[in-house]
Amino acid sequence: MLDFSGALNEFPLFLRGAWASVVYAAGCLILGFALAVIICRARISPSRLASLPARLYINMVRATPLLVVLLIVFNILPFIGLELSPQVSALLSLTVCTAGYQAEILRGGFAGVAEGQVEAGRVTGMSERQIFLHIKLPQAFRLTLPALVNEATIMIKGTSLISTVGILELTRVAQNVGNSHFRPLEALLIAAVLYWLMTTAMTLAGDLLISRYAREKQS
Repeated sequence: MLDFSGALNEFPLFLRGAWASVVYAAGCLILGFALAVIICRARISPSRLASLPARLYINMVRATPLLVVLLIVFNILPFIGLELSPQVSALLSLTVCTAGYQAEILRGGFAGVAEGQVEAGRVTGMSERQIFLHIKLPQAFRLTLPALVNEATIMIKGTSLISTVGILELTRVAQNVGNSHFRPLEALLIAAVLYWLMTTAMTLAGDLLISRYAREKQS
């Protein structure tokens, strides 16, 4: 029979772990988006000197599991003199991975930007940089928002892997509480519910933003 009494007594620890998961997810998504814009711009560049490295980066990231990237950053980089803390290693690994996926998502969005809007920007005297920042990027973001929200929920769940390098996030808290009370199933079920609440909140926030953009487009 399930007994949640011991695990629920440690609920503040679960909340702290959930907050750590949110912080790491938010950090990697923000940094990853900034990096993804740079990578995507190189990927769609007519210059092969820029597009080929960007394509290689995207392909390598998409082909490599997040756990492998995390272990490489945490265990192998010190051999070449890059000593990183577990926190920095975790954030860097998450950022590297989500940037590759977000760059590919954004590439589809840029392909959907109407050429007429770009030409209108040129006619008004906007530079290519201004066209990119004020026309292409906002339009690509709106077009790819559902996919970006999906990537955000994936990264929230992906933070569970950073427990392997000693980060006290939600999964590590559930493991510790479960082991201390000899009730691992109950602790993991509580963690599962909290992950569900976090990803649901992210999805709802994304749906609200998508609906807002839809209303603005109709008005």
